[in-house]
Amino acid sequence: MNRILLFHLLSICAATLIGQSNLSFISIPMLGDTNYLYEIANPEKIFSKQIDNAKTWYLDQSLSPCYKIVSYDIQDLNIKYDDGFNQYTFREIDENITLNKLKTTDPFLGTECEILYNNQRRIDSNFDSLQNYFKQSYSIQIEYKTKDLPEDLRVLLNQNVQIKIRLSVNVHAVFEKENNENIILPQENYKTSLLDSKHTYSPLNIKIYSGGEWIEPDKSLYEKMMPFFPVASTHKKEFFINENSFKIAELQFGQENPNVATNAYFLSFRKNNRISDCNKTGNKIFVYPNPSFGNFYIQMKDIPNGNYTFNLYNIIGKKLHTIPFTNQNGEKILIKLEGLSKGTYIYSVDSPEGKKIQTKRLMIMSI
Repeated sequence: MNRILLFHLLSICAATLIGQSNLSFISIPMLGDTNYLYEIANPEKIFSKQIDNAKTWYLDQSLSPCYKIVSYDIQDLNIKYDDGFNQYTFREIDENITLNKLKTTDPFLGTECEILYNNQRRIDSNFDSLQNYFKQSYSIQIEYKTKDLPEDLRVLLNQNVQIKIRLSVNVHAVFEKENNENIILPQENYKTSLLDSKHTYSPLNIKIYSGGEWIEPDKSLYEKMMPFFPVASTHKKEFFINENSFKIAELQFGQENPNVATNAYFLSFRKNNRISDCNKTGNKIFVYPNPSFGNFYIQMKDIPNGNYTFNLYNIIGKKLHTIPFTNQNGEKILIKLEGLSKGTYIYSVDSPEGKKIQTKRLMIMSI
């Protein structure tokens, strides 16, 4: 196999597919290519302009805490692919591709879930073969373990009992394709094609796995459980390089403002030496951009939730600012500094117990 087939799935929830009505698109980078994924910390800054007959999307002011190396591994007939956000496992047998599972984010609870695919799926690797407008409707099942449920729901189900729940869902998806879009990244520019997709997830029923079998909850419990799973929707735009159909970027949009991105990332063939590898040993707290103009982000990865403190010192050790903040599942925190002159400063991040867990320099350009 001289290329590795990397799936781009047009459904994002943890599911066992029923039927084969959904479509999978394959992005095919050359075997041996090294790609770097940059999560965008300020997606609300992304904007677009119509220039001549093409729309141009500007991601050149993107801030990223670190980069992730997009990886894949081939073992026998199993192919594992980690794009930094999703983890895929699939098999190639007699030139047929079967996707076995996918770890991703569930649209209802926002927790990490594992998708199990029981049926073979028809794969098309030619982006040009996709229609300019098409719809899909299919059913899925989402399974949750007790630990992945909200606390209120765990209490409702008796959190001391290790059970699972299975949610049956109808999915309706609408896709639109645009063939003439430009994208401006921090280090490179591309002519791309755009795939815009909107998914609506409508829960049908729910079952509980208890005592070795799947059972339906009684009416009272059912009515208390279903409000945790209201109708959900997702909206995203994906950009593919015209020459080889390689996915170069994805923008995700919220329901409150469909024109402002809430999450985004882009891929690059280049490594930005000014930022760190997300998975490098010792890199757990990211302060960026550095240098900055006084406003920057703190993002903590694989560090327990809790109340932390950001301290800023001048070069001779005098404390200038103390800013408490809360780490909640690695979400980025905006820090604003005032009254500082251009120069070099020292910052520390202190644990809830007051122990310094990171001390580094911070460059201020001007405020």
